[in-house]
Amino acid sequence: MKVIWEPGLQIEKMCSSAERAILCQKSRGFKATIEKEEKHEKMLDAVAKGIGDLLLGALIFGGMTVALYYGSI
Repeated sequence: MKVIWEPGLQIEKMCSSAERAILCQKSRGFKATIEKEEKHEKMLDAVAKGIGDLLLGALIFGGMTVALYYGSI
């Protein structure tokens, strides 16, 4: 039997139950952080959409005001 040594094909050692618990806790922490960021992104998207709608309304209203002004001259 011939053994071939490839450093790139090494297998990680099995985690103990304590190490596994720590990894699970970190994983849950990352998941909670991602969920918080998603909620934050949704809030920012809603704010940006509101500001965009407000600016569009101001542009339309301003254009109508200018048109009415020049139309009445």
